Amino acid sequence: MNIVDYLKNNFFVGNSTFLQKIFSLISIFYITNLSNLSTYGNYVIISSIAALLLGCSSFGIGYNYMQKFSSAELNKKSKLFFSQFFTHFSIIILFVVFFLSFKSHINFFANNDSFSLLFVFYFILLFLSTQLTNYFRYSENFKIYSILLPIPIFLNFIFLSYFYFTEHKIDLYDIMSVMILSLLIQVIMSFFLLIRKIKFKFSFLTKKELLFDIKNGLPFRLNFLLTTIVNSSDRYIIMFFLGSKYVGFYSILFTISSFVLMIPSIMTTILQPTLSRLKIENNLTEIKNTVQLSESLFFSLWVPFCVGGIFYINRIIDFFSNETVFVNNQIVFALLAFSVFFNGLMIIKGNIYFAFTETQKMLKPIFIASFLNLILNIILIGFYKSILYAALSSLLSYFVGLIIFQYELSRNHAICFKLKHYHFIILSSILMILMSILLDSLFLLNTNVLTLVKIVISGVTYFLCLITFLKLFKWKN
Repeated sequence: MNIVDYLKNNFFVGNSTFLQKIFSLISIFYITNLSNLSTYGNYVIISSIAALLLGCSSFGIGYNYMQKFSSAELNKKSKLFFSQFFTHFSIIILFVVFFLSFKSHINFFANNDSFSLLFVFYFILLFLSTQLTNYFRYSENFKIYSILLPIPIFLNFIFLSYFYFTEHKIDLYDIMSVMILSLLIQVIMSFFLLIRKIKFKFSFLTKKELLFDIKNGLPFRLNFLLTTIVNSSDRYIIMFFLGSKYVGFYSILFTISSFVLMIPSIMTTILQPTLSRLKIENNLTEIKNTVQLSESLFFSLWVPFCVGGIFYINRIIDFFSNETVFVNNQIVFALLAFSVFFNGLMIIKGNIYFAFTETQKMLKPIFIASFLNLILNIILIGFYKSILYAALSSLLSYFVGLIIFQYELSRNHAICFKLKHYHFIILSSILMILMSILLDSLFLLNTNVLTLVKIVISGVTYFLCLITFLKLFKWKN
């Protein structure tokens, strides 16, 4: 793969994802300050349920479309997209009918008709948003994809900013209403852009196409389900044993520590269609080089994030909430940060199985990790009643999953784990922390603005040191 094209595409999607993360963090600040940690915790649970149901609903439908769309002829693209779209949408409708029919028997937040309808609208719009934006992702039109992706988060930020500056208190209904309106605007924009690219075609998958998608795509969906269990089960267990306030606080720590996870997510956006094309071209050497390049880039950004995060996390938490939860923030952040690193490597490596249509091989390490995570969370959180053990459970689970993942890849495809210039990265991070300590000694006052300035200066120090080391040793890539 042309490294310039790869980095350029990463730049487009990276900027979009970065903006999405920034607006998301500011929105969390607004929600926790306009309501409380418990309200935010309830929203986290509801949105994660919607995402989980959406991920499970496809049963693998769309796998053939995702595999072949970028290299398909123009006259076949309409059939590829709309056949899987309407097939999946019919399942979404069945989910909605089932939910509305049995909602009185489901122990749901604010269990009444108006809130149930809000959840249904949110769920349907989440499906439409995912489908329509993914069209541009799998057609490798990353510029449009990068524009559409952050629109809901940006609009949430705008609406919540209005509430914040007018000092209007909000509740769970207000938050859900804002999310629905933001998604609706994005869906309308995406639809008009899409119908200019391909002809509308009302069609469904044939029985043969459906069975092919389920056979190859269901393991990929099961992988999503198991990964979601690893990522989200701790919140449900925290909710059960400790309550929504602790869910809100843990979610803030998790969101901050997961900020750097946008890097492998960005890479996956590009790696899935790119590695699939390289596999069709039988260019195995380029697949190996692209994956190892991705892992090295991720490591170079994760190390300063982890080290700097441990140093600044207490000041960052104070910015988001005045409510206190008795836990060592630095230890919890460190555990979550290493979990994120192991998770990120698994995300990058998972694209290899996607390209080789061997998604069923991903199930073993993900299943073991999710089962281990669930059991550890129930035992440790139930016994110790602390979110620290939720972070520890995630760390152990992802580490075990990664070890199994890498072993299988080395055995089946001879793709080893290799980081380039890791010693320069670690040395630059040490110099960054020395700069942070120096800034703290020179400027004793720790306002939110000054803390932000210190973080920016420390980050710039890291990248300047790293670039200097690489240039000195003439790393031309």
